[in-house]
Amino acid sequence: TSPSMIFIKDIEGHFVFVNSAMAAFFDTSVDSLIGKTDADLNIPPHEVDRFHDADRRVIVGGETISLEERLTLGTGETCWLQTTKVPLSSEDGESVHVLGISTDITERKQAVIALEQALTKEKELSKMKSSFVATASHQFRTPLAAILATTETLTNYWDRLDADKITARLDRIRGQVARMTGLMDDVLELSRIQANQVRYKPEQADLDGLCRDIIDDFINRRIDFLLRDLADIIKRVDKFH
Repeated sequence: TSPSMIFIKDIEGHFVFVNSAMAAFFDTSVDSLIGKTDADLNIPPHEVDRFHDADRRVIVGGETISLEERLTLGTGETCWLQTTKVPLSSEDGESVHVLGISTDITERKQAVIALEQALTKEKELSKMKSSFVATASHQFRTPLAAILATTETLTNYWDRLDADKITARLDRIRGQVARMTGLMDDVLELSRIQANQVRYKPEQADLDGLCRDIIDDFINRRIDFLLRDLADIIKRVDKFH
């Protein structure tokens, strides 16, 4: 009447005793299990070897062990058993059998596995968010640095620049502001994507034009930085004199 599966095996792995719970687990009768081995129950060979190794460890070593065993049934279903195996000694004191008591812990094991998977996903998500914050911070600093460099160039060289150059730099500032606005829109878009509020709608883009804009922006930014450094040098020289 025990709800646990109880069995006794000899050193060759044959069942010499099983209870009704054991027979019901394998969807058979008690009598049909007597004399059979794990291999006769359509259990994968590597699992049979693992069970047999544990049984011999108990019988030969005379030790009691408790372990979680993964069991793949003939139907392909995977189960988990919490099994305690103890040696049974004969009248002359030699251990010749193993007594096993198993409990089906499949639901608990699946819950633990699901929790571990959820924790792994949460860690990955946290890592992705940290990476995104770092990337976004860098992306925000880049247009801010360009705006600062261009503004300082205008401040220091306003009287030396013609109208076209001033207009070009003002346009560059407006472009960087628009870029930051686009970054903010991207952040909001990411939030909407995570909330499953966005449909996938790919669009064609001018990749060549994008690359040229990046190159031009880099060159102009380098020029503004050089002009700013030159202005600092001139100020220091004037101060020295």
